[in-house]
Amino acid sequence: MMAYFNDLGIEAKYVYDYGDDWHHLVKLEGYMYREKGVKYPICVDGERACPPEDCGGPGGYNKVLETLADPEHHDHEDMRTRTLQQR
Repeated sequence: MMAYFNDLGIEAKYVYDYGDDWHHLVKLEGYMYREKGVKYPICVDGERACPPEDCGGPGGYNKVLETLADPEHHDHEDMRTRTLQQR
């Protein structure tokens, strides 16, 4: 990692879970001092929590978010239970 991420602005693309086809872009935006007692690497920023396992990739995750946002959706309670169990 240190050999690749050697300058600010360097980006890397990778695919996580080839079955669900999650594409990620990682960009080195800055440096931090190492804190004693902290296990590295760590994620310091992002949006939302991770999606539920095997939710069907980005399209399936969008359906999960839509279902959770609509208490009247017929799958709302089931989806809520399923996502809370995976935490």
